[in-house]
Amino acid sequence: MLPLSGHWPSPSPNPRNFEGFWRNYNILQSQRTSDMFGAALPLNEAGSALLAKRMAADSAGKPYANASSVCLPTGQPVQIDINLPFVVHQTKGWVQFIFQQYHGVWTVALDPAKQPDGAVRPYMGRSVGHWDGDTLVVETSGFKQGFWLDIAGTPASADAKFTFRIRKVHQGAQLGDWSLEIITTLDDPKYYTRPWSWATALVWRPDKGPLEEFDCEYSSNRPDYLTSSGLTPEPKD
Repeated sequence: MLPLSGHWPSPSPNPRNFEGFWRNYNILQSQRTSDMFGAALPLNEAGSALLAKRMAADSAGKPYANASSVCLPTGQPVQIDINLPFVVHQTKGWVQFIFQQYHGVWTVALDPAKQPDGAVRPYMGRSVGHWDGDTLVVETSGFKQGFWLDIAGTPASADAKFTFRIRKVHQGAQLGDWSLEIITTLDDPKYYTRPWSWATALVWRPDKGPLEEFDCEYSSNRPDYLTSSGLTPEPKD
């Protein structure tokens, strides 16, 4: 249950200003099984096989280690879905999402002169955005490595292309009714037969700032961390 919000400051009335603290209050999905229209995920043979392998390892009591288990940024879908806050900062040239968990930093270049270097592949990919009315359209690609879209291991490859349509919405009279709505479309021919989309709504939570320290390196830097945690390095195809 959300706390009473009458004492919270409201966000900027400018629909193109996302600055402030947000948090996902939806239940974290263990596995995405359908798109935003209720259709089954269009996994191809390779995508189905990889997901099945990951789920079988988990069922056998030897789950594979993913990015989050070694303190690496997990990619936008999981960073957005986790029920911990993030903060948005922006200027005329960029919008930056800083997540409390896994040191995830998602920078969207709005100024063509400041677009990310195409030769560099960050964990969160390279993102370029533009405004479509009051909706920020972000195209992200060029990831350092493939990643999981959920706990079960629904895959995205390093060559996946994401399109995020982000808008700020005020649906009622209470401050808590402010939300940041994100429609995500994934185009990844390595694992899917067609692009598919899902929707997420984040809640305005200015009381969640400043972000708290998130420290997982102490454990994960131990030489025996994976084995002592019951995790298994995922085999490379």
